[in-house]
Amino acid sequence: MVRMTIGAIILLGLISTSATAGPEECRDATEQLHAAQEQVETAQSEVNDAAEAYSSCVQDNTDPGGCDSEHEDLVSAQDELESARSEKETALSTFNLECNR
Repeated sequence: MVRMTIGAIILLGLISTSATAGPEECRDATEQLHAAQEQVETAQSEVNDAAEAYSSCVQDNTDPGGCDSEHEDLVSAQDELESARSEKETALSTFNLECNR
């Protein structure tokens, strides 16, 4: 979590620097990268919430299938996080191409 926060601060610093002085393509890439970072942060939060709900369910439930819904929610949240991370990698590549010429 701390590493993610430090990474986000560094990323925002890079975005701020590039957004004020780059060409239109760089500004667009910066906006896409910023949006992708926000998606990753949201998805990470959803994974954390789903993991907490699943853990609580497992602790409170004696029925072997009683937490299936919570498990499905956790798996879905993890899939969304992986997708968001992939989109961020694509946005970062575009940012590097457009803004670091």
